[in-house]
Amino acid sequence: MSQAGFDGDFERRILSCGEETLRPMPRRTQVPHRSCWSAVYGWSLSRVARSRAVARDLGIHSEALRKRVRQAEIDAGARGGVRSEEHEEIGRLRRENYELAACE
Repeated sequence: MSQAGFDGDFERRILSCGEETLRPMPRRTQVPHRSCWSAVYGWSLSRVARSRAVARDLGIHSEALRKRVRQAEIDAGARGGVRSEEHEEIGRLRRENYELAACE
């Protein structure tokens, strides 16, 4: 199998070009799929456990804390969504439209 411009001896050409900086990239080690997902799952469980502990210490429900953290991330620009200012403006405009429709 030969492609145009590729003779199958890529490593020899790279190593013989005379520059020490040109070397083939080392192969990444493959993490088993199951190990990767178990690590992600363990991390998320520890994060949930921490957030529940913080919520308990603050005396609020963990879901309320999760929503507040999520909204703070949106407001900071770290996550996509409707920012607090935009949400307030949408509510103000809806009330204004309702009042204008009631006057007609």
